[in-house]
Amino acid sequence: MGNISIFIIRVWLVIIFITVSSCCKKDKIEVVDLRCCNLVNPEGIDRTLFSWKIKTDLSNTKQNSWEIEIANTKEALRNGSADVWKSGRNFSEQQLNIKPQGLKLKAGKGYWWRVRIWDANNNETLWSEPAYFSLGPDSSQWKGKWITSEWKDKFPLPYFRKIFNISKINAQPVRAVIYLSGLGCSDLFFNGNRVDSTRVLDPAQTNYEHYAFYSTFDVTSLLKKENNCIGVMLGNGWYNQDLVWGPNFSYGKPILYAQLDITYSDGSVLTVATDESWEWAPGPILSSNIYAGEVYDANLHYS
Repeated sequence: MGNISIFIIRVWLVIIFITVSSCCKKDKIEVVDLRCCNLVNPEGIDRTLFSWKIKTDLSNTKQNSWEIEIANTKEALRNGSADVWKSGRNFSEQQLNIKPQGLKLKAGKGYWWRVRIWDANNNETLWSEPAYFSLGPDSSQWKGKWITSEWKDKFPLPYFRKIFNISKINAQPVRAVIYLSGLGCSDLFFNGNRVDSTRVLDPAQTNYEHYAFYSTFDVTSLLKKENNCIGVMLGNGWYNQDLVWGPNFSYGKPILYAQLDITYSDGSVLTVATDESWEWAPGPILSSNIYAGEVYDANLHYS
C-alpha cells in the first residue's frame, strides 16, 4: 500500500512539473528580429532607426515600454556594460523605426545593441540577443575621387585594381570596410575573391544628376598580412543605358568611387581610396545593357 501511495505521489509530481513547465514556456515573451533601418546587422548606414518584434504564444500581448542599450562590443553588452548609450525605460508601444534621442555615435564605426520590453502587466522580458550596425563615413571622411578609364567605341568595360600594403609596426588590423559606388553597376573583388555574388545591378538606380548610392562591405576576413588587392569590374547598368530607346537615356560612361578603411588595434586608420594611382585594363565584359543583355569573354577573366 505504501509503495502504491509513493507511486501516485510521484505521478502527481511529474504531472505538476510538466504543467508548470508548459505554462512557463507558453507564457514566455521574447524580443526578436532586431533591425536597424529595417536591415539585419547593416553596414554603412547613415542614421539609426531601431525596430524589433515580440515573440510569444500569448494572446493580446501588448508592449508597455522598452529599453535599449548600445555598446562598442558584443561582449560588453552580454557582461551588462553598455558603454555607449542607455535609453532608460521608455513608456511606449512603438516597435518600428525608433529614433534614439541624445545618441552620439562616431561615423565609420560599428556598434552592438540590444532591447528588452515590458508587457501591459508590467512583466519584464530578458534582454534580446545583441544585434549589430555600423555607420558610414561623414562628409569629412570621404577621401577618394571619381575615376574612369579611357573609353573607345565598342571597347570592353574596364577592370580596376589597386595593390597596397597593410603592414604596420606594433599594430594589427582589426576591421576593414569598403564603401563602393560603381555607376552604373559594379562587382567587387578582394584578393581574388568576389566579395558578394548576391548583388546584382548594385547600387540601385537613383536620380544620378543629384545623388548616388554606395554599398558597404566588411572584408576583414579576406585581409592578407602584407600586400592586398582591391578589384572592381564596372558595368553600364541604368547609368549608361544608351542602346535601347535611343542614346538620350545615358548619364555618361561608367565611373567608380571606392574607399577602404582599415582600423588597427592602436586606433589608427589606413584609407585606400580611388585616385589616379589605380590601374585599369579592358575586362571580360565586351558589352552590357540592362535590356539587351551582355557579352562576356571568359578568356579575359581575371583570377
